[in-house]
Order: sequence, then C-alpha cells, then structure tokens
Amino acid sequence: MEFWSCTLNNHLKQAAVDWCKVFGNYDEDIHGTKTPTGTTAQQAKQDFRCRVLSTTSFSQQEWDNYHRTMLAMRNKYVAHLDLKKPITENVPLFDAALQVADVYREWVRQVIKPVLMSSRPFGADYEMWKAEAFTIVSRCPHPIIASECTHVLLPKR
Repeated sequence: MEFWSCTLNNHLKQAAVDWCKVFGNYDEDIHGTKTPTGTTAQQAKQDFRCRVLSTTSFSQQEWDNYHRTMLAMRNKYVAHLDLKKPITENVPLFDAALQVADVYREWVRQVIKPVLMSSRPFGADYEMWKAEAFTIVSRCPHPIIASECTHVLLPKR
C-alpha cells in the first residue's frame, strides 16, 4: 500500500510543479500569459482569461483563490517542504487544473495558427535535409560505418 501512496503523491506533486510552471507565478518568463506577443497580445490574454473562467465556471475571485491554493500546494508541500510544520491545508482538486491546461492547449493552437499557416510544411525540407545528411555521412573515413549510415538515411521504398 505504501508504494501506491508514494506513487500517487509523486504524480500529484509533479502535476502541481508542471502546472505552476505555466500558470503559477505571473513574473516567470514561461507563464502562460506571456505566450502571445505583439499588437494582439492583450486581446489574446483577455480571451484566455475569459476561456478559463467560462470552462471552470469560476468567478474571477474563485480563480484567484484556486490559483493561490495551487501555488501554496506547490510551495509548501512540494518545492519547500518544512518537516517541522505539518501540512494542514487540503490538497486542491486537480479537475480545474486539468481544465485550465486543456483551455491553454486549445488557446495556444489558435494563437500560433497564423505562424503555422505561414511556415513551410515539415516535409518540404525533408529532401534537402536528407541530401545534406547523406553528404556528411559519405565523407565518413570508415567505409563500413558510412555504408551503414547511408542505409539508414536512404530507406528502401
């Protein structure tokens, strides 16, 4: 039983840490609200806030409280555990954390869609990369290694 308890606790701790990396401290460089930049950044951030409140059914105050609870859980229980002070707060439910993460994923996809639409498809550069890799491998001084590498780079069709 102790194994499963430790496993569950470790997964919960990791989830709290990862969630707080993106949604925790607003001053962090990787905070989710810093994803959009440029002239539409403020509008995109407001759109994200509205989506979070709508999806979680939180009011702004409830969201602020939940956000603080998640940070406190990460800070007091995971990152800076004080063995002399027992944990007295309840572990927050992670349902809303999962909802927020899903909202963020969908929101980011919409924010970066114009960038994706203007970039070349991945496959468009494949032949160029393959030729460049073949040139490098063919210069290999060991014929056996070169032939093995060439075989990997040029799969049979």
